[in-house]
Amino acid sequence: MTTAAELADELLNMTVDVLTDLEAHHAPALELPRVFGGYLVGADARADLAFTLGLLHAEGIEEVAGVRCDDVALEIVRRLDGPTTHSFYSYRAAETLVRLGGLDDNPRLAHWTAEDVANVESAIDSTSMLSMLDDGTLPNNFAVVLTRCEIARRALGRLPEDNRLGELLDKLRGLFGGLSYGWWDDFGGANYDMYTPDVYLFAEPFADELGESWETGLRAVLRDLADVATPGAAVSWGRSTGALGVVMNVELGATAVGREMSDDPAAWLGKAALAARSLRGWFADGVVTAHQHKMTMGYRGPERRLQMTLDLLGKLVQAVGELRRGGDVEAASPAASFGAVDRLVRFEDDRESGVWAHRGGGVDFVLPFVGGFWGDYAASPRLPGTFETAVDSNQHIGWLPVIHADGTVRSTQGPPTSLAHGPGRLDAAYDRFSSFDFGAQKPASIPIEGERRATYRVEGRSLVIEEELELDRDPATVDAISISIPETTARPLAVEFSTDAPHTTTTVDTAGMQKHRSFWHEHRRSHELVLEPARSVSYRCRVTPALRVSSTAHGHWYDSSLWDPLGDRVTRHSSGWILEDPAAMCGFDVAHIHWPEWTSGPTPEAAERTIGRLREAGVTIFWTQHNRVPHLHQDAADMYAVWAANADVVVHHSEYGRAVMEREYTYGEHTRHGVIPHGHWGHMLQPLRPAGGKAEAETACGMDAVPLRLGVVGAPRVQKDVQLVIDAVHASARDDIELRVWSLGDETVPDDPRIIAERYEMTDHAVYARRLYTLDALVMPFTEGMLTTGTMADAIGAGIPTLASSWGYLREALGNAAIYYGDTADDLAACVDGLSADQLAACHAAMPERQAALDWEPIAEATLALLDEVVAGRATW
Repeated sequence: MTTAAELADELLNMTVDVLTDLEAHHAPALELPRVFGGYLVGADARADLAFTLGLLHAEGIEEVAGVRCDDVALEIVRRLDGPTTHSFYSYRAAETLVRLGGLDDNPRLAHWTAEDVANVESAIDSTSMLSMLDDGTLPNNFAVVLTRCEIARRALGRLPEDNRLGELLDKLRGLFGGLSYGWWDDFGGANYDMYTPDVYLFAEPFADELGESWETGLRAVLRDLADVATPGAAVSWGRSTGALGVVMNVELGATAVGREMSDDPAAWLGKAALAARSLRGWFADGVVTAHQHKMTMGYRGPERRLQMTLDLLGKLVQAVGELRRGGDVEAASPAASFGAVDRLVRFEDDRESGVWAHRGGGVDFVLPFVGGFWGDYAASPRLPGTFETAVDSNQHIGWLPVIHADGTVRSTQGPPTSLAHGPGRLDAAYDRFSSFDFGAQKPASIPIEGERRATYRVEGRSLVIEEELELDRDPATVDAISISIPETTARPLAVEFSTDAPHTTTTVDTAGMQKHRSFWHEHRRSHELVLEPARSVSYRCRVTPALRVSSTAHGHWYDSSLWDPLGDRVTRHSSGWILEDPAAMCGFDVAHIHWPEWTSGPTPEAAERTIGRLREAGVTIFWTQHNRVPHLHQDAADMYAVWAANADVVVHHSEYGRAVMEREYTYGEHTRHGVIPHGHWGHMLQPLRPAGGKAEAETACGMDAVPLRLGVVGAPRVQKDVQLVIDAVHASARDDIELRVWSLGDETVPDDPRIIAERYEMTDHAVYARRLYTLDALVMPFTEGMLTTGTMADAIGAGIPTLASSWGYLREALGNAAIYYGDTADDLAACVDGLSADQLAACHAAMPERQAALDWEPIAEATLALLDEVVAGRATW
């Protein structure tokens, strides 16, 4: 696993790579353009670039893209527009100067003029903002930022005697010391969000001046966020999440490890490593992609794209220093880093404010109950990629009941009046519905009194929401009551609404619409329930995310036939290289193993290694047992034994096959077995059936017409006695028969005009189908030693009778669509000699029942039901 030191190196390399791309595409010699994307590039972006380069220099990176980090950083600071540089950018400019020798007696600044120094002194001075902090115009987090500015000025010898640093430090000691649970309410309205961990990190450089409250509070927040964090963000609601939320996982992991502030540093390092892995996908051509096919809040709009890019990079390099102190700490696996949890995290005692964190069982989310702006702070479930809400919206309030009246939308906001948590369940109650348009005028700004009673419950892999609404308002003055569930481009949702009230439901295509984007994704559609206004209504909503399957046979006939009938209820991906990569595999629910020898090779040691990787990813191991032992490695039963001992779900294609495998292998006590048949190939073969039937197929294949043609198809197998069929037909007394063998291996073919045999070779699907349709019956001469045969699926799919051996699987799968000859050549010869048109007609008559029994749709449903049950019972991602 990754160590803290290795992750530090990875972050440095990523930062250098992004800056190198930025230089190549947009900023030659790292000179930022005056205008980028149509927007002026201000002091904020320039200060962040200087800050990042200064940090890189401190970490031993002297050059990036052929330019010296220290020289470019200092030149940027020199040329900053002093009067317009403030707050965050003031301290970043000041700290860059501190790292690179200060303002006094610094040889690097020998060419600076007095005007340059005066300009920089203006840039690092943000005391003009203190009055806005005093009168409440600025949120509390600015107390930390402005304190950091003053501490940086002190380090540069530029803090005047008449200063407010002591007062600011006292204010922060009081603020941090007054947090019962460590969570920071930035505006006083239960506005708990990403700025809680942010303020601790902003204050980290001067934490030793804050006393015990900083460390005590951050330890508490780290304990909470260990449960609340998702791979997509440390905090998944409110401001400054998305890419910043991913980076926050890195920052917190680094701090937890470097400062030894967590009881489980490996898990925090695992969160950080997984976040770092995903971050490369957030940059393109040296610029963050947070504004493309997703969205930020308005105050971080595209005009701040360059600044956001450089802000992110600076945060990553700051994390490097903390990680260096962690040294040889090893990251936990993704599964261990995001373990099972079902907990209501409380933010305070005075109000019912907190977040329900639920992980495990295949439905994972956090559900915040906080105050704040727009739908970003609504009590909606969040899991980036699965459960999301539109950014910066006062109109599209996902997941909540919305009251349309007076030209505005209202719903419940802020902490509820009551909040109760139990295992897999949470109950919340509210007493009013308020407008999300904070600029609304009367009457839109007046809340509607009433009640909302909501129950959120985890049922299997579904989140079920039950709502009861009562409005103290004449329904005639209400336009509609609606509920919308947004669905991301990353993962489909199955949404089921039910209600006794008059209603309509619809699914709206929202792909490409700017107002239907979250911090992480575009929302491709919205599932909507619209209720007729009434004083009292109730409804129920069940939301089930698509099961995410990584298959070792993606695209194979079997794999496609199994999953296609389920549509959007399952998403599929080829395992390929990701099977050995827990960080990639943890994005799936199920690893579908078909032929283990394709996956891990024939040795038990390799199987154990692959299984170990899957356990680290936390996925359910699902093995469809096509074979008893590998076809090409008949002596590799010990490798299959390893898979049998570890598989979470095993599907057998017959009761016969299950009995064989349970007799020969020892499965884990946890292993769940299912008997689900192999489907038939009719959906692929029937479209290729010649309109003229057998006669047309014979002509297409260049064959003469014969009254009775038997055939043997498929690859040679040890357990397929092709010689027996050849000998039986050779011994037959019939002269109206022909045997076509397309499965020849090393068998001996007699000089018999009735027997035409070809060496086995793979052939085009259309050619194979034409051959099948020339036959009156297939012959399946299998002996014990296998579990299934795909030729059964051919026979039933094409509707061709079979002459079958007594092998148990054939009798179970083929039923009355076959004639069972016994086991010897003599048995088969007697069967052929006595074969009648009536017998073949009886097989044809039985075919519809077999085709229905082996149809892929019920097979797919049975498979999904089995997997749903097992995945829902698992404890980790």
